[in-house]
Amino acid sequence: MLNAITAAVKNQKQGLLPSAAGIFAIKVSAAVVAFFVNVILARILGPEDIGIYFLALTVVNIVFVIGMVGMNNTLIRFAARSCEKKDWPTLSGLYRISAMIVLSVTTVALILTLVFAPWIADAVFSKPELATPLRLMSLGVLPMNILTLHVNMLKGMQRFKSSTVMESLAIPVIMVVLLLLFRKSIGISEVVLFYISAIALVCFVSFFVWHRSYPKPAGSKGSFDTGILMQTSLPLFGVAVLNLFMNMTDTVMLGIWKDSQVIGIYGVALRLTAISSMFLLVINTIVAPKFSILFDRGDHTELSKLARESTLLMALIAAMFLALFLSVPSFILSLFGQGFTAGVRVLIILALGQFVVLATGPVAALLMMTGYEKFHRNTTALSAALNVVLNFT
Repeated sequence: MLNAITAAVKNQKQGLLPSAAGIFAIKVSAAVVAFFVNVILARILGPEDIGIYFLALTVVNIVFVIGMVGMNNTLIRFAARSCEKKDWPTLSGLYRISAMIVLSVTTVALILTLVFAPWIADAVFSKPELATPLRLMSLGVLPMNILTLHVNMLKGMQRFKSSTVMESLAIPVIMVVLLLLFRKSIGISEVVLFYISAIALVCFVSFFVWHRSYPKPAGSKGSFDTGILMQTSLPLFGVAVLNLFMNMTDTVMLGIWKDSQVIGIYGVALRLTAISSMFLLVINTIVAPKFSILFDRGDHTELSKLARESTLLMALIAAMFLALFLSVPSFILSLFGQGFTAGVRVLIILALGQFVVLATGPVAALLMMTGYEKFHRNTTALSAALNVVLNFT
């Protein structure tokens, strides 16, 4: 079956699998390094402190999503079209205006987080020890959003390798180095500071990579219609908030009603199954800008073909990961420490859910790149509501 997919894709002008090879290697490397980061963190901090770390990370992700205002896929969509037409003034204008919006919103959200961190820790989660890690971790939101802005612009230009390295590999590599160097004398605050330092360094590099990636328009800063940008981004912002709501509901509800050790065990199992999602990210990274270009050309035949092939490939990969997690769940969790083996049943349930996510293909990218962002928002809203009800139950 895989040979059939490969043969079909080779007939395309820009095939999926050849494009995916380099990115796949980067993503595999990133997944391996991220796995070691989580193992090291679990062994250094233990279930209780790593639970606080995961909870702080969950709250900070809210600030991150708010600061991006739904720009992620919007930037890919419009950057891909501008690059295809070699319309560099429009590309430059898109970057300048989106950067102003993201920086403004993120700064406001960051200040509010710093002010209300003690209240969130005490009143919402009844965990006063969360306040300091939460404040420290929130300082990484601004450089993370700048980094994300550059990464998505580069994705739109189909600079997949550089964007994937900065998005997935660079931060965990720096984290591993710092954790191994200082593992004998660190606690949760030091771990958070290492995380912020890694983000800041990669953000600094991304600035130079982006500014060297395209010819600057002479004598003009370029322009882009802010109304069109926001008209497209706001529905996607709704989708991003709803996705965040879905992804954080479990951890937040555990944070409210359970102790830090339970959050730590659940967080490790969740991140283990999320390793398989790197394949969805690989495929999305490649096909999202191609979906946008093919739709803009009106080439629905190639668009449909690309969607089918990518879905079939992802279903095969999802099945392999599911088999692994079902066969040796206890052994995998024991790598993080004996305190985490209590999460075997959790790991199996999450693995089944992750299989469904991958096996259904890059449907979200297809909808968002072809003008169906409002439909995607509505279906995500329904899923988010169901998720809250089931988690509460």
